[in-house]
Amino acid sequence: MIVTTSGPQVRRASDTDATGELGALDRYLIESGDSGGTLAVVEHTLASGVLAAPVHRHSREDEYSVVLEGRLGCSRTASRCSPPLAT
Repeated sequence: MIVTTSGPQVRRASDTDATGELGALDRYLIESGDSGGTLAVVEHTLASGVLAAPVHRHSREDEYSVVLEGRLGCSRTASRCSPPLAT
């Protein structure tokens, strides 16, 4: 674990407990409260075909997803999208 006096605590995945259900686990690597509300980093481990979150919007923050393995699909009202496989 890296701890600084001027910034957020960064946790290794192996140092944190996973929450959620089998097939949809979350690990909070940087919590919003640790960064003064400016940033949160959450590792999502999803089984194939699992809906990560219900359709929702964010009014005060951006959300970014980085796919490290496999594919991530998304749904927007009537259309569906599936980005190309990462190389």
